[in-house]
Amino acid sequence: IQLDSPPRVRHDERLYEASAQRLLRIAQKLPRETSTVVFVGHNPSLEDFLELLTGAERIFKTSTLAIMTTPVTWNEAKTGSWTLEMLTTPRGQAGPG
Repeated sequence: IQLDSPPRVRHDERLYEASAQRLLRIAQKLPRETSTVVFVGHNPSLEDFLELLTGAERIFKTSTLAIMTTPVTWNEAKTGSWTLEMLTTPRGQAGPG
């Protein structure tokens, strides 16, 4: 994936050690016009967040990247409203969700 321009970065202290439910509440408050967001964090929070949104139970090794999509707006995001499109491990193994 290549970006046309560097994305705006915002550090949010609320994400540190946040539960999956808290991550969802934070996501639900994102501006409607925001189309792409990257959550960077630790486990078990991110594994739990993925499972909450997609229903997929996956193990995140160091530097794992999950790409999820949804047809709904941020404030409409809820449990099960997302699809896991891809999960990539640090060893370069990529595969379907």
